[in-house]
Amino acid sequence: SDREMQANVVTYSAAVSACEKAQRWLEALLLFSDLRERSIEPNVITCSAVISCCAEAGDWRTAWMLLDEMILDGPQPNQFSFNAAMRACHRGGCWQGSLWLLAQMGFETGRASGVEPDLLSFMAA
Repeated sequence: SDREMQANVVTYSAAVSACEKAQRWLEALLLFSDLRERSIEPNVITCSAVISCCAEAGDWRTAWMLLDEMILDGPQPNQFSFNAAMRACHRGGCWQGSLWLLAQMGFETGRASGVEPDLLSFMAA
């Protein structure tokens, strides 16, 4: 019998990650938009992969917007999310943004986030 594959957060995460590895950032953004249109809740892996795609393209504004959405609405960002956003700022010529994000890693929305900077955080900033 023919079985149709049901799109879910796992399939979208895999597709976005493949776009990230292939440096196809526009396709990753389109997939992320489609995921939202279908009312599928993204997870931290999906969001972080999209932010990482933005970093590869130097699109710090979109990366910043996505990280901000994660902080406000979830899923909770992790080290990879912050590091990718800092990389996007650095590659996009917004080094001040990288430093600000580094300073904010432990303090999002006025409370400790539990996200500690690592070596990659300092290298990205």
